[in-house]
Amino acid sequence: MVIKGVMHQTGAGNDFKPANQSHDLGNDDQAFWAMAAMSAAENKFPNPPKDDPQWLELVQAVFNEQAADWNKRKDTCGGGMMWQIFEYNNGFGYKNTISNGCFFNMGARLAAYTGNKTYADWAEKAFDWTHDIGLITHEWQFLDGTYTTSNLNCTKMNPLRWSYNAGVFLNGAAAMYRFTNESDLWKERLQNIANGLRDVFFNDQGIMNEITCEPAQTCNNDQQTFKAHTSRWMAATIKQAPFLTDQLMPLLRNSSIAAAKQCSGPGNACGLEWTKEDQYDGINGPGEQMAALQVFLSNLIKTAKPPADSETGDSRGDPSAGTSSNQPTIKPPATITQKDKAGAVILTIIMVVATIFGTVWVSMG
Repeated sequence: MVIKGVMHQTGAGNDFKPANQSHDLGNDDQAFWAMAAMSAAENKFPNPPKDDPQWLELVQAVFNEQAADWNKRKDTCGGGMMWQIFEYNNGFGYKNTISNGCFFNMGARLAAYTGNKTYADWAEKAFDWTHDIGLITHEWQFLDGTYTTSNLNCTKMNPLRWSYNAGVFLNGAAAMYRFTNESDLWKERLQNIANGLRDVFFNDQGIMNEITCEPAQTCNNDQQTFKAHTSRWMAATIKQAPFLTDQLMPLLRNSSIAAAKQCSGPGNACGLEWTKEDQYDGINGPGEQMAALQVFLSNLIKTAKPPADSETGDSRGDPSAGTSSNQPTIKPPATITQKDKAGAVILTIIMVVATIFGTVWVSMG
C-alpha cells in the first residue's frame, strides 16, 4: 500500500510532479515526497518493482531539477529556491526557508548515501545562502522566508518561526556531519541548531510547542503536521550525531509523555497542544494524530540501525535522473561571489504514512 501510494505521486517524469498538482505544487511539496523516498532508501524499505524508478533515483531526479532551478533563478538574491515551482502560482516571488531547507536536506543526505561530493557542495551552498541572506539568524533561529517582489531582493524577512524549518536543517546538518567524518564545523553547526530548536520550540518542561499557531489555536492543516516532521528529524539526527543524544532524547521523551496525555479526546483522539498535557484541547484531525504517533515512534530510535549508504543499501540510483542530459553527474554549484552575497505543504496523508511506516520498519529491523 505504501509503495503504491508513493509511486502514484511520481508523475510522468518520475520526479514527484504529477500533472494534477501543477496549480499548487511548491518546491517544498515536491521535496517532501523526495525526502520520503530518501528515508526509504536509507532504511532499506522494500524497493518498488524493478521496472519502476527506485527510491534513490527518485530523489536524484528531484534534486537535479531543483539544482537547475536554483541556477535559473540565481539573478534574484544571489540564489535560493523559490517557494513555488511554476511562475503562475501565488507565492512564486517568495523564497521560503522550508524549500531551501529541503534542498539542503536532500543534498546532504544524497552526499552521505552516495559519497558524491558534488551533492555536499550543493548542500553547503544552500546552507550558506540561507544563513547569509538572514533566514538563519545569529541566534540560530529560522525565519519563514523572504520576498523578491517589488524590488525587495530578499531584504525583507517574514519573521514567523516554525519547528520544521529548524528540524529539516538539523537533520541535513547531521548528514553533513556524517559525510565530513564528524568535522568540527558541522558539529558546531549541529549544536547551534539543536540549541536554537530547544530554546524556541520547547517549554521549561521540555515539551514541544508550535509557538506561532498553537497558543491561539490557529494552526492550519499543514502546520498541524510540523511537530511530526520535527520529531522524526530529531530522532534521525541522534542516530547520526550521538553526541546530541543527551540533549534531544529527553525532549522527545517528555514530549511523547505529554502527547499521550493529550490523546484523551473522543475515541482517544489526540490533541495538538501537548503543553496542556491531560487538558484535552478539543482539536483533532490527521495532523494531530501524525504528530503524536511520530513523537511516540521517535523514542524507538536507539533500536534503529544507522542509515544505509551505497555500500550497505540496496536502492538503485541514476545521477542523471531529472535532467535532459545523459551526463552521469550533476553540475557543480557556481562559486558564490561577494556580489551574490550582497544580492543575496501541501502534504498528503500517504506521504506521512510512508514516513511513519519507515520508522516502524526500522524499529522492527
